[in-house]
Amino acid sequence: MSNPAGFVDDYLAYLLARASHLISSEFHAVVEASGLSLMEWRVMASLSGKDSLSINELASIVLAKQPTVTKLVGRMQDAGWVKRCD
Repeated sequence: MSNPAGFVDDYLAYLLARASHLISSEFHAVVEASGLSLMEWRVMASLSGKDSLSINELASIVLAKQPTVTKLVGRMQDAGWVKRCD
């Protein structure tokens, strides 16, 4: 006798989140082993190839709140990784 499918077995958002987690886990470990936080990597990747982005644009891309990104970019600027433009 087989079990009927449960709610999450057919719930697209859950299935996508699970796939993302499985695919990303190994990559996240590599990023963190290189000395970067995942959020630092997201910022650097988002800025790659761009002349500039506003903090609000960057926050939207990296899926974080604006105050969090402002503080992070400040720390990254202090480390010499990024430069703020006026």
